[in-house]
Amino acid sequence: MTGHPTRRKLNALQQLIADHMERTGDTYADIAARANCPRQTVSAIMHKDAFVSVPQQRTLDRLAKGLQVSKATVRDAAARSISIGGGHTTGTELPVILSDLVAQLSDDQVAVLIAMTREMVRVSHPNGHNGHARKRG
Repeated sequence: MTGHPTRRKLNALQQLIADHMERTGDTYADIAARANCPRQTVSAIMHKDAFVSVPQQRTLDRLAKGLQVSKATVRDAAARSISIGGGHTTGTELPVILSDLVAQLSDDQVAVLIAMTREMVRVSHPNGHNGHARKRG
């Protein structure tokens, strides 16, 4: 296998790739060939210490093809790989992540999720403030 990182904890996307490689014997080049992307793309994903944003949707979709798994499997792993502690997802990634997750839920589950989120916001900000500092003037 080519440059497989073993000394550090892998994030969910890296683990998905590593598990595939172990199961199939594929290399980065094999995965990249099926994904129709450069080998360096797979290597870069495997060697990043942390993701502060999700790789591009096109990259994830191609990676799914290269790993021979569903797009949802790769998107879910990518969403779980974001380093929340080191930064925040940008406005462009969060809707994609949430959309992919919500698409997997029933209408009843979505209603519960919305209610739980509203309650979480209410409890987190009991005085009606949303946590952002307001300018006083």
